[in-house]
Amino acid sequence: LENLRNAAKVQRTVSEDVVRDFGRDFKPDLGLTREESIQMNPDRFYKHVVKKLLERHEPEKVRLMDKLFEKYTGREEHLIHKLNARYTDETNNKGIPEKKS
Repeated sequence: LENLRNAAKVQRTVSEDVVRDFGRDFKPDLGLTREESIQMNPDRFYKHVVKKLLERHEPEKVRLMDKLFEKYTGREEHLIHKLNARYTDETNNKGIPEKKS
């Protein structure tokens, strides 16, 4: 069973809309593009996004990230969309503001 879980993790990809909406400030690994880094390590990306959302809106809940990821294992994008919807309702804009160039 553990081998199947590990195989599923390797084959997972992050959807384009999540990369577009939340990946702008994700630092790429050396020698890779941001998108390549995200796809090679989706767990790191998901944790980055959730941490940013929590730090901005509910910093006291950052310490509960591990429990959130246990609850949403395999459904991390759902978690991101759920948190963003909650914070969008509160702020009337994206949970993580876009950086202006």
